[in-house]
Amino acid sequence: MPPDPDADSVPADPVTLRPATPADAAALDALLAESYPTLLAGHYDAETLARALPPMTRANPGLLAAGTYYVAATAGRIVACGGWTAEQPGTGTVAAGEAHIRHFAALPAFTGRGIGTAVLARCIAETTARDLTTLTCFSTLNAVPFYARSGFVALGPLAVTLAPGVVFPAVLMRRTG
Repeated sequence: MPPDPDADSVPADPVTLRPATPADAAALDALLAESYPTLLAGHYDAETLARALPPMTRANPGLLAAGTYYVAATAGRIVACGGWTAEQPGTGTVAAGEAHIRHFAALPAFTGRGIGTAVLARCIAETTARDLTTLTCFSTLNAVPFYARSGFVALGPLAVTLAPGVVFPAVLMRRTG
Protein backbone atom coordinates (compact mmCIF):
# COMPACT_ATOMS: atom_id res chain seq x y z
CA MET A 1 0.00 0.00 0.00
CA PRO A 2 1.44 3.44 -0.90
CA PRO A 3 2.12 5.82 1.97
CA ASP A 4 -0.61 8.26 2.93
CA PRO A 5 0.52 11.75 1.79
CA ASP A 6 -1.41 13.35 4.65
CA ALA A 7 -0.08 11.04 7.36
CA ASP A 8 2.55 13.53 8.54
CA SER A 9 0.18 16.50 8.59
CA VAL A 10 -1.98 15.20 11.45
CA PRO A 11 0.18 13.69 14.19
CA ALA A 12 -1.16 10.74 16.14
CA ASP A 13 0.46 12.08 19.30
CA PRO A 14 -1.74 12.64 22.35
CA VAL A 15 -3.41 16.00 22.76
CA THR A 16 -2.68 18.00 25.90
CA LEU A 17 -4.87 20.77 27.26
CA ARG A 18 -3.45 23.61 29.33
CA PRO A 19 -4.23 27.22 30.24
CA ALA A 20 -3.01 29.71 27.66
CA THR A 21 -0.48 32.37 28.63
CA PRO A 22 0.54 35.64 27.01
CA ALA A 23 3.55 33.76 25.58
CA ASP A 24 1.11 31.82 23.37
CA ALA A 25 -0.05 34.95 21.51
CA ALA A 26 1.97 34.43 18.31
CA ALA A 27 1.04 30.74 18.04
CA LEU A 28 -2.63 31.57 18.63
CA ASP A 29 -2.54 34.37 16.06
CA ALA A 30 -1.21 31.81 13.55
CA LEU A 31 -3.89 29.26 14.51
CA LEU A 32 -6.69 31.83 14.17
CA ALA A 33 -5.29 33.08 10.85
CA GLU A 34 -5.27 29.53 9.48
CA SER A 35 -8.57 28.42 10.98
CA TYR A 36 -11.09 31.19 10.46
CA PRO A 37 -10.57 32.00 6.76
CA THR A 38 -10.96 28.33 5.86
CA LEU A 39 -13.76 27.32 8.21
CA LEU A 40 -15.86 30.46 7.81
CA ALA A 41 -15.59 30.74 4.01
CA GLY A 42 -18.65 28.63 3.26
CA HIS A 43 -20.84 30.56 5.70
CA TYR A 44 -19.93 34.22 5.18
CA ASP A 45 -19.47 36.32 2.05
CA ALA A 46 -16.02 37.55 1.02
CA GLU A 47 -16.75 41.18 1.95
CA THR A 48 -17.82 40.27 5.49
CA LEU A 49 -14.72 38.13 5.97
CA ALA A 50 -12.42 40.82 4.58
CA ARG A 51 -13.66 43.21 7.28
CA ALA A 52 -14.04 40.70 10.12
CA LEU A 53 -10.94 38.54 9.86
CA PRO A 54 -8.35 41.15 10.91
CA PRO A 55 -9.84 41.63 14.41
CA MET A 56 -10.92 37.97 14.70
CA THR A 57 -7.51 36.50 13.96
CA ARG A 58 -5.69 38.20 16.82
CA ALA A 59 -5.43 36.55 20.20
CA ASN A 60 -7.09 38.58 22.95
CA PRO A 61 -4.44 39.51 25.57
CA GLY A 62 -7.08 39.67 28.30
CA LEU A 63 -8.18 36.11 27.56
CA LEU A 64 -4.59 34.87 27.51
CA ALA A 65 -4.02 36.31 30.98
CA ALA A 66 -7.38 35.20 32.43
CA GLY A 67 -6.42 31.63 33.38
CA THR A 68 -9.67 30.37 31.85
CA TYR A 69 -8.60 30.29 28.20
CA TYR A 70 -7.05 27.04 26.98
CA VAL A 71 -4.87 25.66 24.24
CA ALA A 72 -4.89 22.10 22.99
CA ALA A 73 -1.55 20.95 21.62
CA THR A 74 -0.16 17.88 19.96
CA ALA A 75 3.41 17.22 18.88
CA GLY A 76 4.36 20.63 20.28
CA ARG A 77 1.87 22.51 18.07
CA ILE A 78 -1.23 24.36 19.28
CA VAL A 79 -4.15 22.96 17.27
CA ALA A 80 -7.21 24.35 19.08
CA CYS A 81 -8.17 26.98 21.61
CA GLY A 82 -11.10 28.35 23.56
CA GLY A 83 -12.17 29.40 27.00
CA TRP A 84 -14.61 31.28 29.17
CA THR A 85 -14.96 34.42 31.24
CA ALA A 86 -17.47 35.65 33.78
CA GLU A 87 -17.38 39.01 31.99
CA GLN A 88 -19.64 39.46 28.98
CA PRO A 89 -17.67 40.10 25.77
CA GLY A 90 -17.66 43.74 24.77
CA THR A 91 -19.19 45.11 27.97
CA GLY A 92 -17.32 43.51 30.85
CA THR A 93 -20.66 43.08 32.63
CA VAL A 94 -20.79 40.25 35.18
CA ALA A 95 -24.13 38.59 35.95
CA ALA A 96 -24.58 36.18 38.86
CA GLY A 97 -24.48 32.55 37.76
CA GLU A 98 -23.48 33.33 34.17
CA ALA A 99 -20.33 32.75 32.12
CA HIS A 100 -19.42 33.34 28.49
CA ILE A 101 -17.72 30.94 26.09
CA ARG A 102 -14.96 32.78 24.21
CA HIS A 103 -12.91 32.67 20.99
CA PHE A 104 -12.96 28.97 20.06
CA ALA A 105 -11.00 27.79 17.03
CA ALA A 106 -9.27 24.72 15.65
CA LEU A 107 -6.93 24.14 12.78
CA PRO A 108 -8.97 22.78 9.86
CA ALA A 109 -7.04 19.48 9.81
CA PHE A 110 -8.01 18.91 13.46
CA THR A 111 -11.75 19.55 13.33
CA GLY A 112 -14.06 16.62 13.93
CA ARG A 113 -11.57 14.86 16.23
CA GLY A 114 -13.14 15.82 19.56
CA ILE A 115 -10.41 18.30 20.47
CA GLY A 116 -12.68 21.35 20.49
CA THR A 117 -15.27 19.33 22.39
CA ALA A 118 -12.64 18.51 25.03
CA VAL A 119 -11.81 22.21 25.42
CA LEU A 120 -15.52 23.04 25.72
CA ALA A 121 -16.07 20.20 28.22
CA ARG A 122 -13.31 21.65 30.40
CA CYS A 123 -14.99 25.07 30.27
CA ILE A 124 -18.35 23.54 31.19
CA ALA A 125 -16.83 21.57 34.09
CA GLU A 126 -15.02 24.63 35.46
CA THR A 127 -18.00 26.94 35.21
CA THR A 128 -20.25 24.33 36.80
CA ALA A 129 -17.77 23.93 39.68
CA ARG A 130 -17.96 27.71 40.21
CA ASP A 131 -21.77 27.63 40.20
CA LEU A 132 -21.93 29.47 36.87
CA THR A 133 -24.78 27.43 35.42
CA THR A 134 -25.84 29.62 32.51
CA LEU A 135 -23.36 29.72 29.64
CA THR A 136 -23.73 31.95 26.61
CA CYS A 137 -21.74 32.20 23.43
CA PHE A 138 -21.71 34.27 20.28
CA SER A 139 -21.41 31.42 17.79
CA THR A 140 -20.25 31.78 14.22
CA LEU A 141 -22.82 30.47 11.76
CA ASN A 142 -20.78 27.33 11.08
CA ALA A 143 -20.21 26.49 14.78
CA VAL A 144 -23.88 26.27 15.80
CA PRO A 145 -23.94 22.43 15.48
CA PHE A 146 -20.70 22.18 17.51
CA TYR A 147 -22.22 24.06 20.46
CA ALA A 148 -25.61 22.34 20.08
CA ARG A 149 -23.94 18.94 20.59
CA SER A 150 -22.91 20.17 24.06
CA GLY A 151 -26.39 21.34 25.03
CA PHE A 152 -26.37 24.93 23.77
CA VAL A 153 -29.61 26.22 22.25
CA ALA A 154 -29.72 28.88 19.54
CA LEU A 155 -31.66 31.92 20.77
CA GLY A 156 -31.45 33.94 17.58
CA PRO A 157 -29.28 36.03 15.30
CA LEU A 158 -26.84 38.51 16.78
CA ALA A 159 -24.75 41.29 15.26
CA VAL A 160 -21.38 41.34 17.03
CA THR A 161 -19.33 44.53 16.80
CA LEU A 162 -15.70 43.43 16.36
CA ALA A 163 -14.23 46.88 15.82
CA PRO A 164 -15.59 50.31 14.96
CA GLY A 165 -17.65 49.82 11.80
CA VAL A 166 -17.09 46.05 11.74
CA VAL A 167 -20.25 44.08 12.52
CA PHE A 168 -20.23 40.29 12.24
CA PRO A 169 -23.33 38.08 11.95
CA ALA A 170 -23.45 35.46 14.71
CA VAL A 171 -25.93 33.37 16.67
CA LEU A 172 -26.58 33.90 20.37
CA MET A 173 -26.57 30.51 22.10
CA ARG A 174 -27.22 29.51 25.70
CA ARG A 175 -26.73 26.42 27.84
CA THR A 176 -28.27 26.04 31.28
CA GLY A 177 -27.77 23.43 33.94
